[in-house]
Amino acid sequence: VLFRSANSRGPPRKSWEIEAERAALAEQAKRQEPAAAARAAREADLLARTAGGPPATTMEATDTGRLLTVSVPHLASMEGVDLDVEKTALVLRFPEGCRHGTLSLDLETPVKPSKVSAKFSKKAKVIKITLPSA
Repeated sequence: VLFRSANSRGPPRKSWEIEAERAALAEQAKRQEPAAAARAAREADLLARTAGGPPATTMEATDTGRLLTVSVPHLASMEGVDLDVEKTALVLRFPEGCRHGTLSLDLETPVKPSKVSAKFSKKAKVIKITLPSA
């Protein structure tokens, strides 16, 4: 599978920008009550590990086609997510605020676009897209 991705919010941020935002969140956490401070610290850590770039993906073969799993740690729901599938290409667009941009894939084998399904797991923070072979 060939991967192409474009961040719809502009170019990827520099490491010093990410570190400055992480430090600001950590400083803010020190001034908050303990539960809020712990939450802000987790958000700062998550930002440092996942900021910039496309979401992580895995593609598995199944009996009927392929299963694409997309890791989306910044996504709370499928609201605003747009999935476009053609026979040999897939485009997944995310809302502005979730930091995932756009994921574009060229598919090695043709799929049946009308039979494609997607399911979002809130708990696991992944989207599983079933791609039946044509």
